Amino acid sequence: MENVTYYLQKAFNGSYYPLTDDEKNPFADEAVIAPQGAYKIKLITTDDNGESFVNEAPVYIDNEKPTLNMELADWVYEYEEGQKSFKLQGLIFDGEIADMQANGINRTQSSNKLIYSYNGGSSKAMPVAEDGTFSVDVPMLESNPLLMVQMNGLDGATNKDFRSAKQFFFAKKGTSYAISKPDQQTVKMGETFKFTLSMNNVKNLRKADYAFKYLKTYFDLIDIKPNSEESKLGDVKINQEFTDSGTLRNLKISASLPEGANVTGNIPLVDITLKVRDDKFIKEPTTLSISSSSYTDASNSVVQVPCAGFNVSMIPTYSETFGDVRAEGLMRNGAVYFGIDHTMMGGTIKATDVNGIDYNGVISKQPSFTLSKLPVTDLPFTFVMDIPGHFTVKKSFKISDSDFGSLIGQRYLLNYNTAIAGDVNKDDVIDVLDAIYIQSNWGTSKREADINFDGKVDMADLYFVQKNYLMQNPTVADAPTPKKTIKGQSLESLLKVLNIQ
Repeated sequence: MENVTYYLQKAFNGSYYPLTDDEKNPFADEAVIAPQGAYKIKLITTDDNGESFVNEAPVYIDNEKPTLNMELADWVYEYEEGQKSFKLQGLIFDGEIADMQANGINRTQSSNKLIYSYNGGSSKAMPVAEDGTFSVDVPMLESNPLLMVQMNGLDGATNKDFRSAKQFFFAKKGTSYAISKPDQQTVKMGETFKFTLSMNNVKNLRKADYAFKYLKTYFDLIDIKPNSEESKLGDVKINQEFTDSGTLRNLKISASLPEGANVTGNIPLVDITLKVRDDKFIKEPTTLSISSSSYTDASNSVVQVPCAGFNVSMIPTYSETFGDVRAEGLMRNGAVYFGIDHTMMGGTIKATDVNGIDYNGVISKQPSFTLSKLPVTDLPFTFVMDIPGHFTVKKSFKISDSDFGSLIGQRYLLNYNTAIAGDVNKDDVIDVLDAIYIQSNWGTSKREADINFDGKVDMADLYFVQKNYLMQNPTVADAPTPKKTIKGQSLESLLKVLNIQ
């Protein structure tokens, strides 16, 4: 129809069905994610008169995170009484902009956004200049003794690195406050690092108390001891007590100075050494969650102080994927079924690397699996799900994340096509041989033939052979030709023997 604008929504979502060498099935059965880079989308329309119209438009797949650089380091900054604002300046840079421009996409560094969070409020996006620079006048808030501001960079494809968020705290000059800061901004699984607990702008401090919590699933506590600066004052006593609540560890620390060694000003007090666990995939930034911080002065007065808690970012050293166990015969109405203990159904899931090394997955009672401790690589793995009575599913996948030029571990949901039921003899076709196998085990609990895992081989299992008869395993390239008859037997003759109409 002339003079009508037509819209094609979601024409390309970043995945496609690659071509195969099979003339009968020229397109792959499963979609794959297109690699990062420049592409063109071509649209061809044909009107009622047979005339064709062609239009092309460039599109870019951008998976890289932008960099955010600030003129000031993450820290606590003190402002003068009456000061209205504090200037923060920086640059957000997207390294893919030049490639986009070279491929006809009109983008500049102004396509980036600054994600800005003030005083614990919700984040908002702020524009940046053509070259990616920005300047923010942060309003000072004297009613809050320790004002927090966080900043993140967001590129035009909405990529953001949560781990590199910038943290700034602001306190009026002379305000007493505590600091909890790691000695490293990033740390790998299995590595140790330190949080140093400090007190600033104190008067005649003789003892400091901290109460905080952290996730035991993230860290193992290695050591708690006085900071080297504090130890110069003499024999500093550290008392600690902890209680566990589920995955949380609540820890109280008290640091007492020697008699008469009171401190005025700033002092680092306690070093807490932690080790990042490697039995749980960790990627997001975290910190010691301070519940309370205070100090006792020479007159035994207790002064409550706010605490600036800085994050440490985790670098995963392996990858992990997970998903539902989707096998047709174990599902109900097309959905995974929770009424079966999937640890007992005899299935296996694994990932195989290019060298043939297998990494076995774990199947839970609920219909789900996890494949963990996969090496960090840009080479593909083969996902293999082997469920009795079903086609063995094979799928190539890649899993790793780009971290500013380096590869780190990644965790994501693995999608794959549901395993088709009926291949009880595991020869990658559903044919008369599967029907014969079921007939020969009729009425037994033979697991290979008990497709729906209800404890009995019967018509409910043969149904899947009928439903998917003469299918070939779509996830393998060399499935044999299915057999309709063998030694005079066919599906129809077997149904008559079993008295099934």
